[in-house]
Formats: sequence, structure tokens, C-alpha cells
Amino acid sequence: MPPSRRSGSSRQSAHLPSTASGAVVIESPVRDITPEERAARERRAFGPLRVYASREAALARFHPIPDQPMLPYIATHIASTSIREVEGGWTWKFDPRIFARHQLTPALLTQLDCRVALFRAEHGILSPQLSEVMYDRLGRLAPVIEIPAAGHHVLLDQPIALVTGIRTLLSGWDHSLPARAR
Repeated sequence: MPPSRRSGSSRQSAHLPSTASGAVVIESPVRDITPEERAARERRAFGPLRVYASREAALARFHPIPDQPMLPYIATHIASTSIREVEGGWTWKFDPRIFARHQLTPALLTQLDCRVALFRAEHGILSPQLSEVMYDRLGRLAPVIEIPAAGHHVLLDQPIALVTGIRTLLSGWDHSLPARAR
């Protein structure tokens, strides 16, 4: 989008460049900060990463948070690419500072100048009620797609359904462009 048509919000530019033509939100609630995230920011949770004596010991401890069933071949791939060797052993590539980043709030959704689609998991953490709030804030234009039988980490248990949903979405996404961006 040309600079003259952008919303001018500096908050948006920090999260989504004005040149983005679309964003897909997958099982990610746009909401105010949770007590767990507040604890992480205050370093009361998700402290220093544990170092495991061996690669195998680190891999044996892999599990998603929140915990859910996973397809074994996907779990093996993600676990093996989520660790790194450090002095004294192996640790996760996870950066606990992720919770210190600026949160996307429902109010921010009204400032986006690009297409947005919402994917929620049937058994995930994004409730139908919160999906409705996000849908309202997006001007009731954003497609809301539910992935059946999926937990929060959709790619871990329903990868084919997720890819199918994204491909279907992209094949006819023109209708969801916000009026302020046309």
C-alpha cells in the first residue's frame, strides 16, 4: 500500500509493515496480558533455560505448552530442531524474553490495513467468544476458520487440515480487504 494510504499508526508499523498484503493468525488470541505472561515478564516464570547433559536427554523432555497430542514425526522434527548445543550440554532455542515483547491487543486490530484471517483450533486456547471479539474488531471481514479436532498447536496434530485451510483461504482472499485499505 502506498505510504499516503497507510493508517499512520506507529504501533502498527512495529508489528506489521504497511507493505504486508495479509496476515494469518493461527490459534493466537489477541488479548490483554495473562497472569502467566506477566509472571514471565517479571522473571517469575520461564527463567533460565535448563541445560541437559545429552542431546537425547533434552529431546526426551520435549512437550508443547499447553500439552496436547502430537503426530510423532512432527514432534520428532520440531524437538530435534528446537535444541542447541551449549557449554555443558544441550538446551532449548526458546527465548524466554518472548513474553516481554509488546502484546497485540484487540484495540490494535482496528488499525490494520491488510487482510487478516483467523484460524482457531477446536480444542485450542482461542475461545469462540474471543474469536468473535477479534472478528468484530476486524470489521467482520476476516474469515474465521476452525480446524476440527485440533489442539492449540495446530501444526503438531492437524498439519494437513491447516495447510488445506490456508491454501483454500489464499485461493479467494480478495473479499476480505479492509475498506480503509482499498
